[in-house]
Amino acid sequence: MSLIRFQDVLRDAIQSLLGTNPSTQEIIDAYPTAHLTGTTSIQTGGGTFFDLFAKKGRDAWDEAEKLFSHFKKLGVKQSVLIRGDFLFAYEPQSYSVVRAMIFEYAKMGVNVLQNFHGMILALLSVL
Repeated sequence: MSLIRFQDVLRDAIQSLLGTNPSTQEIIDAYPTAHLTGTTSIQTGGGTFFDLFAKKGRDAWDEAEKLFSHFKKLGVKQSVLIRGDFLFAYEPQSYSVVRAMIFEYAKMGVNVLQNFHGMILALLSVL
């Protein structure tokens, strides 16, 4: 029998157009004991995460590094949502960019990449 595994998706709170849009510090303050919850992993980035920080006038890399560092110190597995070769952008990226970004995520403490390529459907509908 397989176990049920849970994942917290903090990225959605940041991306939400009508949601809370918490700052990185608010997330860190809300999860001081994330390592004790039994969560398999916490999705701390990906999707349009970087784009939305930038649109809100916040330093996307600084915010991401603080968030990733916090959970890495706690020993919590972290995941990010990527969109195939689109990564977290709105256009396809070259293989070298995809590879470099994946290695950068790993250096920042990301353990799991979840691939969701919904953008391909948008591209196909335009063609």
